[in-house]
Amino acid sequence: MHLPDVESRFLGLTHRRSPDTEFARTSGYPGLHPPKPGRQSPRRGRAVWLPVPGVGYSVTMTHIALVAHTPLAYQLPDLPYGYGALEPHMSARLLELHHSKHHAAYVQGANETIERLHDAEPWQVPGLEQSLAFHLGGHYLHSLFWECLSPQADQPIEGDLAAAIIQEFGSLDRFHKRFTDALTTIQGSGWAVLGWEPLGQRLMIQQVKDHHGAHVVASQPIIVADGWEHAYYLDHQNEKGRWAKAFFEIADWDGANRRFEAVRSVAPVTRPTGLLSRPLSR
Repeated sequence: MHLPDVESRFLGLTHRRSPDTEFARTSGYPGLHPPKPGRQSPRRGRAVWLPVPGVGYSVTMTHIALVAHTPLAYQLPDLPYGYGALEPHMSARLLELHHSKHHAAYVQGANETIERLHDAEPWQVPGLEQSLAFHLGGHYLHSLFWECLSPQADQPIEGDLAAAIIQEFGSLDRFHKRFTDALTTIQGSGWAVLGWEPLGQRLMIQQVKDHHGAHVVASQPIIVADGWEHAYYLDHQNEKGRWAKAFFEIADWDGANRRFEAVRSVAPVTRPTGLLSRPLSR
């Protein structure tokens, strides 16, 4: 099963431009690439689900084997700006550590877990599935997070996204407070996510636990903010409110508008039923 092209464009699992680009496109997963020659192909028939938080699509190793006949490897994407481009709202040192160390660790963890799943014993599968969801979720969310930031500071929220935010939350100020609350009240580690819920055809703010827990299945992320300490502690210590303020200074609302237009054009995978006939009270 291939992901719709419209989703492949904004998934955030970006790939380096190389001869493997066509492979990544036809496999349905940008950011997946054939490994170096000589590595063992996965065994056919083993069903291993690859959960992609906020997307609602999965794929089995059986499908990958039939399409590619070779293991697939995730890669750390290049940033669309330099490490110092977001200063003074995010320091160059923090961004460098966040991207080159933390994000890279999730990429490595996802690839290693997939390798281990190829020949896992049944008793190992539950733990490895949790590891895969954690690391692949971390790769996905961080890849999208970099696209949610821009050196062009203090962008206004405009266009259809602004209209939808006002319709759902009452005003841009109320949305700002709700999103800030979601980011600053995370218990432990996690993410604040503004997403599109396709069944109800509405915007929704969510707290994602770690990288993969407590999210609404099939919701499409539009803008995400990292609430892990490694995202802000070097600059703001334990003052999450300062990090939330800095995030809004560098949030790329132009890019969020483009993702919003993309996700609204994707039909839900099931027929909407049981929806409220009136808006929820705010």
